[in-house]
Amino acid sequence: MAAEVADLTSPLESLSLAGTNDSPTDSPHSYSFSSSHSPSQSSRSSHRDSDKSSGLGLTLRTLSQDYADPENSEVFRDAPSGYETMDTRISDEAIYPERFHRLAELEHVPWTDRDVLIVLQQGRTKELSGNISLELLQRLSYLLQRPLVRLANETQRLCQALCKCTKHEIIAAIKILLSKSLGDSCINACYKAGTLYAMSTNNFKQSKSAQCGLHFSIGRFHRWMIDSQIALRVQEMAAVYLAACLENLLEEILLLAVGRDQLGGLILGASALDYGISNVPELWGLVQPWEHLICGRNSTGMISLPSTLSMASLLSGSSGDSTGRRTRGQMRADSVMAKTLEQSLLATCVGTLTELGDLVSQSMHYWYNKSSAHSKPQHMVTWGPSALHTLYYYMRCSQLEHADNPDLTPPSIHLCAERPYYHQPPLLEWIRVATAHAEYRLSYVVDADDVRQAGRLLLPDVDCPPRQFGTDESLCTSRHLDAQTCATRFLEDTAFRMLACGRSDLVPQALALLGGNKVNSYSQQGLTPLMYACMRGDEAMVHILLDAGAALDVTVPNDVQRYPCVHPEVRQWTALHFAVVHGHFAVVQLLLDRGADVEGKVTTEEDNFVETPLQLAAAAGHYELVNLMLIHGADPFLPTYQKSELSFKDSTQGSYNDAFTMAASHGHMNVLSRLLTSPFKPQTSDILSLEEILAEGTMPNTNHCDNRHIDRIQSHSEQTFINPMTENIYMCIDEVIYEDVKLNNNCSNKKTNTSLGKFQLRSFQESMYNGAENGYLDIAMELRGMGVPWTIHTWTQSIYTAHATRRKAIVQCLVNDFSSIRYEENKEEFLEETLPLMFDIFRSSKNDVSSEELARIFSNMYGKAPLPIIQELRPATPTQIDSRYINNPEMSDIKFMIDNKPFYAHKIILANASNRFKTMMMSSKKGADGGPAIIEINDISYHIFELVMQYLYNGGSVGCLKVNAKDVFELLGAANFFLLEGLQRHCEVLMSHRLSVDNCCAIYKHAKLFSAHELVKYCEGYILQNMAQLLKSNESFRKLIHSQKTEGQEVHNGLLATITRRLEAKLSMSKSSKV
Repeated sequence: MAAEVADLTSPLESLSLAGTNDSPTDSPHSYSFSSSHSPSQSSRSSHRDSDKSSGLGLTLRTLSQDYADPENSEVFRDAPSGYETMDTRISDEAIYPERFHRLAELEHVPWTDRDVLIVLQQGRTKELSGNISLELLQRLSYLLQRPLVRLANETQRLCQALCKCTKHEIIAAIKILLSKSLGDSCINACYKAGTLYAMSTNNFKQSKSAQCGLHFSIGRFHRWMIDSQIALRVQEMAAVYLAACLENLLEEILLLAVGRDQLGGLILGASALDYGISNVPELWGLVQPWEHLICGRNSTGMISLPSTLSMASLLSGSSGDSTGRRTRGQMRADSVMAKTLEQSLLATCVGTLTELGDLVSQSMHYWYNKSSAHSKPQHMVTWGPSALHTLYYYMRCSQLEHADNPDLTPPSIHLCAERPYYHQPPLLEWIRVATAHAEYRLSYVVDADDVRQAGRLLLPDVDCPPRQFGTDESLCTSRHLDAQTCATRFLEDTAFRMLACGRSDLVPQALALLGGNKVNSYSQQGLTPLMYACMRGDEAMVHILLDAGAALDVTVPNDVQRYPCVHPEVRQWTALHFAVVHGHFAVVQLLLDRGADVEGKVTTEEDNFVETPLQLAAAAGHYELVNLMLIHGADPFLPTYQKSELSFKDSTQGSYNDAFTMAASHGHMNVLSRLLTSPFKPQTSDILSLEEILAEGTMPNTNHCDNRHIDRIQSHSEQTFINPMTENIYMCIDEVIYEDVKLNNNCSNKKTNTSLGKFQLRSFQESMYNGAENGYLDIAMELRGMGVPWTIHTWTQSIYTAHATRRKAIVQCLVNDFSSIRYEENKEEFLEETLPLMFDIFRSSKNDVSSEELARIFSNMYGKAPLPIIQELRPATPTQIDSRYINNPEMSDIKFMIDNKPFYAHKIILANASNRFKTMMMSSKKGADGGPAIIEINDISYHIFELVMQYLYNGGSVGCLKVNAKDVFELLGAANFFLLEGLQRHCEVLMSHRLSVDNCCAIYKHAKLFSAHELVKYCEGYILQNMAQLLKSNESFRKLIHSQKTEGQEVHNGLLATITRRLEAKLSMSKSSKV
């Protein structure tokens, strides 16, 4: 974190900070939407959710107070006439914000303030980056965690059906949470990042973020999703989509809240951001701390349509004349129709079910016409009767009900209070959220559960369980079906429900209702009865179905036209997949004992786009299931697909994954260790030649930790797979750190053939890459202990994690292993990330061994080539005066007093030599006796001043100067004071010639003190060349280099800049020589 803070400070030094907010927290004024608090309640609210910059000031405080008192608020007095019949007064028992459930406050987020700064400086907001203060930056970073938590919560609920998080769940969560325009923008960003990632070919040498064009770390997002347990299995493409969504949302928040206009030199603080957000209904509810999502309202409670559904768009959508020539009557009719449509979309409550049905029908018709105008045509989703009844339950208003039907007598006793008006979302949001749930199920009908899921999100204190994967009645009632097909589907649905009820005596009757395939019939979701039973873990029903002739290895159909409602991630799955993904060990064992294909019908004879059951078990960390399938002959090296032969469409479905990669990316060390013990049969074509090994970028035989060679990759003899704690790692990592991660050695004593083929080596490289990218340090060290070569990226990520978690022994091990990597394979990452990180470790390291090794590394990288010589500056127009005029009162017009001694000079000589002398003489006064002006010099000795005058009177020539070694430091200070660049450069040359290990620190400090830039660079080069020797023998250097003050940071920055320039020159020369 120290490196991140240091990196963040430097780009912001030029920004004028607005405000004094120390921590980005919420303002009670900007986010209050209930009645006014009592003093004690206001104190508690301010303590929980306060803003040290006084929030948004008087304006928003006034708006919040107006909204808290609806009888005095212009918002409610000016409400549309359609709401005048409702009683919108807040009851005496006001609902305070403290009553609502709050979102979780994250201790760690998968980004840093530096990441946020880079996104704003290099993205669509780069024109506004000069107007951003540190306060606003931190506020943005803080507020962004709330959309992250909301997206994670919705994704987690969607993933419970399949225990797996994919890009489909991320896209569905975006549609559920964000408005149409905001969601489309984020989804487009996800597709762009996913496309770039799928097309990338530089797999292991670059970060995943660089491959998909993002600035947020994909590895950190992936690790955060796993640690948050969004699902047992998290695909890396899901992490790409989530990072792309949050990065795009960050830009959208700033653009919508601040605007795209040029702000000049105005520096924006956090209060300006809060004020902008409070006026954007699409953002205000999204960043609130409450669990429910406030949609369609701003901070004052005013309900409004999204910006993309303005009155102008409603008018354009209602016009049927494409020629644009309309009469005044047609325009008036269109205006009335648009106003009616606006009222329908903004309706928050209804009086009758019939009225609700009309509103939903009208709104849905406009919704899909609007959507199809901007994107590809979508299938029309209809609302089932159960969905309308459920929605009516949430939107029913008794006052409107009795107003529409005067014959009804209102009850004299109210048993329950109706929902407050200001908690009710508009109909548009009900439609958007419920339709998004139906589209995720690939259903044509919105059912009651979709509405309940919408109510859970949009209303406070409403909850319901996540939807389970099972039979879906709404698939039978679609209006797209004819009567005969609909009746057949109802029979099939009934049969599947009978099989799912758990009664074995109904199996014959249920099979009789199914079609010709009987027990192997497919549901509309593409699943057989055996698959449903395996999903539920119903071992008894699995026995019955197998005895009835159920096929073990029948797969989910891949025919999208015939089975459009099949979830994309389960296509070509077998019953074994469903049993494994839900962790039903007994069912898995039963299927394997009955002869099920342990690979789930996945073979190596063709490209595979389906995960194997072993991969699913490895990703979830089910050790028992992994062990069971390995015993039954599962191949851990079987990849998901052959990436080099993929079409673009298929490449976006996933990554080159096998069981090793899945276990490594999810951090399951015990599973990885078990996989490593499984035998494999190398093929002759798979053995790497020397040319192919060199093409990988690093020789496998490299110096590792204790400088002993590891030759496991080249070995063709039978060896033992080393346990994760190999003897080499034991030499570098203390036993205390690794005591908690020692693995079971029961299966690691088998001798297996370890000659690695192409796929095996690639598998281990990708496993190390994913382990390092996601921060699983022990896994990366385990694979390195087997001899898998580092890349510059995996080494950098590993040492970053070790340094951040303060695992000093592993840092030392990795530093000792630096000689095994080739930093020229990724010059940009090494110079921009790796090298600064190494200097940060060097500065903060108290370990003499690590510091000395890093010093040797820096010296070797800088090289022993001669340092660039400092060149003398020649005077542009040399003017030499006779030396007898030096300190001669004859014709002198200026007198200096140094050490109480006079020194006579001439103004014309001094004024032309330096602006400092010119300024001094202009401010000088004549002597009391009318003689020459007197200037007193206090900080320079008489001898040094005499040398300065000799230099000036000889026309800037340094040949006549005879400077002793003890006078050089003081002469340098005098030259700097009098702004004499030529004399200062001469002093720099003299000091560079006398540079040694003993005096380099003193010379370096004086060079920085007197702004001797060329000498500073020369000293930095000398220090880099002799850093190891200086670290051992020079105590002042050790204090300087390990200083935590600003001086120490400046020294590190200077050394870093010097070695970076040297390496850039060397690498550019090497590249040009190859060309």
